[in-house]
Amino acid sequence: MLLLYIFIIVLLFSFIPYIKLMTKRASTAAALKRACEHSGCKFIPTTPFWYMGTVDSKKCDIHILKDQKVISVKIIGFFSSNTVFRIIDEKSYGINELKKNFSDPSCELCKTKPKTPYDFKYKLPDDWKSLPKAKIILISDPYPVKLYINDEEAQIGDRCKEGELFDITSFLKLFN
Repeated sequence: MLLLYIFIIVLLFSFIPYIKLMTKRASTAAALKRACEHSGCKFIPTTPFWYMGTVDSKKCDIHILKDQKVISVKIIGFFSSNTVFRIIDEKSYGINELKKNFSDPSCELCKTKPKTPYDFKYKLPDDWKSLPKAKIILISDPYPVKLYINDEEAQIGDRCKEGELFDITSFLKLFN
C-alpha cells in the first residue's frame, strides 16, 4: 500500500510541468480575451482549444480585428524549461531543451524538424480577407525561451519569414 502512495505522489510530480503549462495558457487566454474586449477589438478563435497551440500545428489559432486591421496569431509553446527555439526557415525549425548545467545553444545540438508553413488565413472570415493583415507568432510559455532566427539570436518583435515574434507581455501591450 505504501508503494502505491509513493507511485501516486511521483506520478503527480511528473505532471507538474503539464499542469503549469495548461494553467498558464488558460490565464493567458483569459487575459487576451479581456484585453481585446476592453479595447473594442473583435476576437475570433479558430478552434475550441485555441490557447493550446503548438509549433507543429500549421493552423492559425486566433484572428483579431483591430482598427480595420486583421491580426492573425499562431500560438506556440514548449513543455520543458530552458528551451532554445530556432526558426530555420518556413519549412523547418529546431528545438534544443537545455539541461540545468549545460547552456550551449549551438545549432549542432538542435533537433531539426520539418514543418509545414503556418496557415494564417485558416478560418478567416470572408469580409476580413480584403483588410490589411499582420502575422504574429505568439510565444505563450511559462518557461524562459531563447529564440534564434537561423544562427542569430532573435528578440521579441523581430520578424522571421512567417511573422513577427511576440511574447504574451509585449502582445498585450498592443491593446492598451
